[in-house]
Amino acid sequence: MKSPKLQNLPIKIDNNIEVIFSDLDDTLTWEGKMHQETYISLGALKKAGKKIVVVTGACAGWCDCIIRTWPIDCIIGENGAFWLYLDKNGNLIKQYQLPDDVRKKNYLKFISYAEEIKQLFGIPLAQDQNFRITDIAFDINQEVKIDKDIVIKASNWLREKGLNVTASSIHINAWFGDYNKAKTSLSWLKKHGIKKEKCAFIGDSSNDEPMFEAFELTAGVANISKVLDSLTHKPKYITSSNGGFGFVEFAHSLI
Repeated sequence: MKSPKLQNLPIKIDNNIEVIFSDLDDTLTWEGKMHQETYISLGALKKAGKKIVVVTGACAGWCDCIIRTWPIDCIIGENGAFWLYLDKNGNLIKQYQLPDDVRKKNYLKFISYAEEIKQLFGIPLAQDQNFRITDIAFDINQEVKIDKDIVIKASNWLREKGLNVTASSIHINAWFGDYNKAKTSLSWLKKHGIKKEKCAFIGDSSNDEPMFEAFELTAGVANISKVLDSLTHKPKYITSSNGGFGFVEFAHSLI
């Protein structure tokens, strides 16, 4: 069943939200930067007693940096492959969806497709590939600009190889394993005894669609308009501003 028509984000939303899940690239950031207004809004949400979980396709290395330096509670990385958090003593804790031996075997298998994707479609590996543990990422809108039709063809080629494939605003991500952003987010909630009805999500791209489907209170930042027509499950609200500036609107509406 398709989602109802999008609504403009209201100034205030009556809510009992305990956890805000958020995408990263072009949702918390804009034009490749985390702006101070967005960072401050994360702190405001924390001060209001909300838990913040970033849910991203970003690499493990980037996730390690973020969980250590941003005012958030957890980060789910590489499209649901793991979550990271700091315990009460500040120690980094990692929870993977697949065991170590399976992850290593999978990585060796799909990394072999990198050269074929480059030769067939002209799409290079993402520059952060060396910092990834569980997936392969191809650059489509970060250092290079790849035509949408080529992205679709390359994605389908990877699916034919048996990989799960999704596209963010900057990368094609592909992996082996029965998980995605939403499945791992729901696992995190179950572990912490939190009902999904007490959660909200904000995102910007097609790889966020499982999250739009999983949660009732959802929003898309304004730049999601580029992919809205391709989504079966759409966000409930849309912000008036792009990227991290739209996130600021969403944060203010929940406080």
